[in-house]
Amino acid sequence: MSEAWGLRFDNMEFDEFLFITGDKQLWMIMSKSEVTGAWYNAEKRKIIKSSISSEAYEAVMYRRQGSMEDPWIGLKDHSVAI
Repeated sequence: MSEAWGLRFDNMEFDEFLFITGDKQLWMIMSKSEVTGAWYNAEKRKIIKSSISSEAYEAVMYRRQGSMEDPWIGLKDHSVAI
C-alpha cells in the first residue's frame, strides 16, 4: 500500500496477531494472549513463527502498565533489536 491505514479490532474476535513490515520482509505471529493478556516488563514472550524462525521461540518484550509507548515487541530481545 502507498498510504498508511488502520483498522479497529477491539470489537473483533481473534486469537493471533500477524505483525509485518510494509515491505513484507520481516514478520511474526504471536497469540493474542501473549501480546495483550498481561502486563510484562522485560519478560520473554512466545513467538509462534517469524521471518527469522519457522519454529516457536521467545524474545524479551515490554508491555508496562502506564507506559503509553508500549507494547515494545520484536523479532529478538528488545535490548538487541534496538
